[in-house]
Amino acid sequence: MHAGLQLTAVALAGLGLAAPTALAGTWWIDNRFPLMAVLALVAGLRPNLELAPAGRLAVAACLALAVTVRTGWITPVWYERQADVRALQRAVEAVPAGAAVLPVDNIDDGVAPSAYPRGRYFHNGQPTHWSLPVLVIMWRHAFIPNLIWAAGKQPLCVLPPWDEISFPEDGLWPAQSLVDASQTPKHFRTWRDRYDYVLLMNADVGRGADLSGLANLRLERDEGFARLYRVVKG
Repeated sequence: MHAGLQLTAVALAGLGLAAPTALAGTWWIDNRFPLMAVLALVAGLRPNLELAPAGRLAVAACLALAVTVRTGWITPVWYERQADVRALQRAVEAVPAGAAVLPVDNIDDGVAPSAYPRGRYFHNGQPTHWSLPVLVIMWRHAFIPNLIWAAGKQPLCVLPPWDEISFPEDGLWPAQSLVDASQTPKHFRTWRDRYDYVLLMNADVGRGADLSGLANLRLERDEGFARLYRVVKG
């Protein structure tokens, strides 16, 4: 083994126990350190197995089988969730270039985690669809506020006046933040004036937030997972 890497793995494991979940706008810190510790541990090991060629081949085959089984398990999950990507793409087909689109997340606390499609959430409850709206930038050349552009951490920079309504960390605010003014974050309070569309994600499970009842919103496309509402000015 490599002593330096093993000491590094122990130190990273200790940091994982002591680290907070979030710091300076960065999340999953307590999850990152243990993963780094495992990688350092594996990278620092080079076992010298006193085995015959047949034994070495058997060990290599077992390791390859483990990787293959895990890949075979995760691949169908990724494939199923492509349906969400396609639904999002259909929902935003009519969005013109240069439009501002505000994505929000449909959250129903009364729905059990097992009711959601497989792969919609990570093992710890974090949504896997939080970053999907960013695809609208490439598809439609439209503005999306939840880019990851925090100063000092990312190379992106959102220019004025867009930075006034942009969120420097990735993530989706719940749809309730538009319904209840007390939950509306500062940079979204003028959303009726600054945005052209509202994009509701994760809309196919639970009661489903109906934003049509909000003033100045009109349903444009309902593709199940994704609903697009137009902000009617005036």
